[in-house]
Amino acid sequence: MKRLLLNLIYKLHQKIFNNEISSGEKAFLKNVGLVLLATLFAKGLLFMVQTIGGRVLGPAIYGKVNLIISIGTILCLPIIIFSGGNALTKFYQEEESQVKKTELLSTITISYFVIFIFSGIILFLIKGLLSIVFKVEISTIILSIFYALLVALSSYSDNFLKTLLKFKELSTIQIISHSVLFITFVYLYFTGRGIYLILLPLFSIHIISFFLTTKYIIPKIKITFNQKVFNKISQYNQFIIFASVSGIVLANVDKIMLNYFYGTESVGMYQAYFLASTIIIATITGVFINVLFPTITQFKEKGSAFKKINKLLLFSTPLAFMVLLPITYIIVVKIYDYPFLINSWIIFCLASTLLSINMVYMSLLTATSLRKTKNYFYGMILQTASNILFNVILIPKYYITGAVLATLLSTSLGIVYFYYALKKKN
Repeated sequence: MKRLLLNLIYKLHQKIFNNEISSGEKAFLKNVGLVLLATLFAKGLLFMVQTIGGRVLGPAIYGKVNLIISIGTILCLPIIIFSGGNALTKFYQEEESQVKKTELLSTITISYFVIFIFSGIILFLIKGLLSIVFKVEISTIILSIFYALLVALSSYSDNFLKTLLKFKELSTIQIISHSVLFITFVYLYFTGRGIYLILLPLFSIHIISFFLTTKYIIPKIKITFNQKVFNKISQYNQFIIFASVSGIVLANVDKIMLNYFYGTESVGMYQAYFLASTIIIATITGVFINVLFPTITQFKEKGSAFKKINKLLLFSTPLAFMVLLPITYIIVVKIYDYPFLINSWIIFCLASTLLSINMVYMSLLTATSLRKTKNYFYGMILQTASNILFNVILIPKYYITGAVLATLLSTSLGIVYFYYALKKKN
């Protein structure tokens, strides 16, 4: 069965691109298949927890859960921007000396955990101020800080495994952690409900992921710190760091603003539509990108990937939008049992399709060179600034539809910018 599927993919490749598939592309497809299976399993369990939990809790409490997640994601920014990210993957794969590879991993690990500890202390010290800024209770901020610290740990461990190209191990850990997520959810479902019905299972994912990954982290690092290596990573990351900040703000500012104007119920409704419209396309795109970036960084000729991926997007984008329409409707109305908003439904599906294209272009841009990371930075700033502006204008007037319209418009600007930034040199 596996052989038949691969042969079919090879023939489709030859039909679309008019040439035979290369050995590098075969390796890429193998890793994509491996990560896809694990991701589908993990996302399936997470989807059940989110939808069943959202139905049980109702829009208001479900909205509070997602508000905690959004605030926590923003609060973890000072930590995860120092994880090395794409720079770590790029320089590790391009480095031939094993000694220098170890030095690279060790330097990033030490700097990361120093920032982790320092940031955690600061966040707890200013929790009162944060509650005023985000217009939420202190208890919500405390839960958000805990979530931020756990996300920071698992983000680092996931990135570490991707850097080593250990996709099999990453997939195994993903399956185990999400199995624990589901077991925890089932236990809480039958023993007591409330905000922790979803929160504690989500916490468990990040805890399990980090501790299982330490098995691979510890043998690869030493107690050594190289200032030159740190500076090299920082130079490459100087634009990506700010772009990453923009990206996380971009993904969460809408929920925070909806809560500010309409309360947690609006956040719950928004999250239901967002999850329903992105669960499939974002999962597939995420798997594609997670394998794409480490693979492309190994290639000498990176420009051809842009042309091939553009052809692929041309075929897949209209199909993706048409498939999303019925799926989103079924999830929101039949599973969540939330009110159906026809305008939001159509715009969410269109926005989700464009978001996936945008993610692919951003990944291609950061896989090339230091010079192009500047383009990545400028593109993210453009998207974030326009998204905040559109949210401020549209949310007070159009409720949830205003929030997703802001996403649609800012994402469209980003796609145009990233497309021409890539096309310019390819």
